[in-house]
Amino acid sequence: MGTLPEIIEEIIRADNAGIITDEQKDDNDFLEALANEYRAQAIFDIYAKTKRINPAWTQQMVIDYDPQIQESDCYLLFPAPNPISLGPLMDGHIYIGSDCGAINYPKARSRADLANRNNHRHTRVKIDKPKVLFSDGCYEVYGNMMLRKLMVDGINSYPTEVPTYNKYIDPYPISPDVLIMMKSYVIKETAQPTNTPADTKSDSQHTTTSINAQK
Repeated sequence: MGTLPEIIEEIIRADNAGIITDEQKDDNDFLEALANEYRAQAIFDIYAKTKRINPAWTQQMVIDYDPQIQESDCYLLFPAPNPISLGPLMDGHIYIGSDCGAINYPKARSRADLANRNNHRHTRVKIDKPKVLFSDGCYEVYGNMMLRKLMVDGINSYPTEVPTYNKYIDPYPISPDVLIMMKSYVIKETAQPTNTPADTKSDSQHTTTSINAQK
């Protein structure tokens, strides 16, 4: 697939009715946010039907330990991009574990879930089997205070937040079916009912879209 600017150009070309104003076409942050929102919705819809994750959607990153952000003697913090949602009990981060990719750390869904796991002998935090919890843009790693690298592999809400990703060179993490759906969302928004006024005013207000892109 193409780079992020190329995908944005595809979206603009699908916008026959002009729901994206001239001002917005010059607003790169808005267009990138819009592309990310359409991508997340398309992946969610495809996964809901197929229950399969396409490797083209994923990004892998190894996060180094940063002593400056640590705040507790009970766990280590590793900052990571937000994962997309794939359902009520599943998010887009498929693998969280050792940097060699061979040891997957169990992920707690909430602090209550983590506490419940620690109440049981077979599921409590152990030095050889850390547990992780994602909170406020960081993975909290429990059970190994000597860990210095954490690998995260999965589908991120904002691909550009991966430090090694270059939006001008690297392919935007989508598959052809996702791009087709992304453009279909634009087409659906342009097909407004006759009693719904089109957003023809070039005032940077994107009032007709159902997916709200946030800068």
